[in-house]
Amino acid sequence: MHGLPEADGSVLWLKPDQKSAAYFRKWIYRLSEQYSSPVFEPHITLSDDVSSFPREEVERALEEAARLTRPFRLRCTAVVCREYPYQKIIVKIDLSDDLAEVYKTIDLVFGGSYSKKEDPHLSLLYSSLPCDNLTDSVKSTEEITTHELHVQFISLISLNGTPDVWENKYTVNLED
Repeated sequence: MHGLPEADGSVLWLKPDQKSAAYFRKWIYRLSEQYSSPVFEPHITLSDDVSSFPREEVERALEEAARLTRPFRLRCTAVVCREYPYQKIIVKIDLSDDLAEVYKTIDLVFGGSYSKKEDPHLSLLYSSLPCDNLTDSVKSTEEITTHELHVQFISLISLNGTPDVWENKYTVNLED
């Protein structure tokens, strides 16, 4: 489907509150329709593969992470195109103190270096098209840099296959 490689494993996503999700979903849907690409939920990938852990252990770790983490806001800094299919058009995210704290919490509750600390971003388009074909779309999304992303949830996502079959397996709400 869509010429994208299949993914596998399970990862953790930071997911926005309803208002932020609706805003970013609008852009994801618009680009998906324009380029016949898959639709996916707005998110920031929080971890590397955690599929080596038993599901119950992951759920307990997420509950503990949610207990230790409050909802927070992230600043969008730029919209860029990349050559990676699952990171074609992305919104770069500022590495704030709150985000750094979430990385530490994930590493703590999983007992190792599992958080994906480099290159925080939110993808807007998954595609195998070259960036030269997407220049106008990148420019049209630049208004995104005036918005903040309000993080409210952490989810366990099964990535077995292409985005149309990725599954949300478990979600925790960050405590206020």
